[in-house]
Amino acid sequence: MMRYCRNCGTKLRAGTKYCPECGEAVSDVSGERLSDAVRKGTTNADFNKQMSDLFVGEVVILSIAIGVFMQSWWWGGGVFLGLFILTEIPAVNKLICVIFGLAWGVVGYWLGSVVIGDNSAGWVMGVIAALAGIGANMAGSQYLNDLGD
Repeated sequence: MMRYCRNCGTKLRAGTKYCPECGEAVSDVSGERLSDAVRKGTTNADFNKQMSDLFVGEVVILSIAIGVFMQSWWWGGGVFLGLFILTEIPAVNKLICVIFGLAWGVVGYWLGSVVIGDNSAGWVMGVIAALAGIGANMAGSQYLNDLGD
């Protein structure tokens, strides 16, 4: 199978690590595997984009709730800006995602124990909701961080 530089189209010899014409690094991934990798990356990016809407929505709802509770839109605006600034710090970003995910766990627990009326259902639903919430928030914040890079 003949290989070509993905940047300039120059024919490449077997084992070439860099294109002799333009200096582009040569991937060892075949065309079929490369297309699978691109498809998976695109699918992951689409999912992360959708989850960023969830993350932003949670920040907006929390900001409005704090603004109403404190009876000051300065508080709401400060929380909104503060959360987005703090998400730039990787450890704090993960902590925010975990806290939002745990909030989903509380909602799941409430649905199971109060609405359904079964405490064990509450725990199961709470744990599932918390894990799903943490994962969704991590994906959403990753998309937002990728936009900033």
